[in-house]
Amino acid sequence: MELDAPPERLPPSPWAAAAVTLCGVCAFLEIYCTQPLLPLLTRLFRACKTGAGMTVSAATLGLCRRRRQMNPGSGKANQIKVQAHGEKPPGDFPP
Repeated sequence: MELDAPPERLPPSPWAAAAVTLCGVCAFLEIYCTQPLLPLLTRLFRACKTGAGMTVSAATLGLCRRRRQMNPGSGKANQIKVQAHGEKPPGDFPP
């Protein structure tokens, strides 16, 4: 029995590409939003530069935590389960 060829993929619309780009920009803006404020935070709270810089790390950890809350199925266990059943990962396309 011969497998059918996968359907031909259409290129994404410009609106879809713009939406994905905007989502990526917003994600990085959220992570690094406190970076321009680091000198102000250092002066205002009399904090050391390392302590003020930890706000960027705190934003990164908050983003990771929220991602896990919004999509609990994105863990490594589900990826292994899908790969164990012989399905290809979403980014693996035939040549």
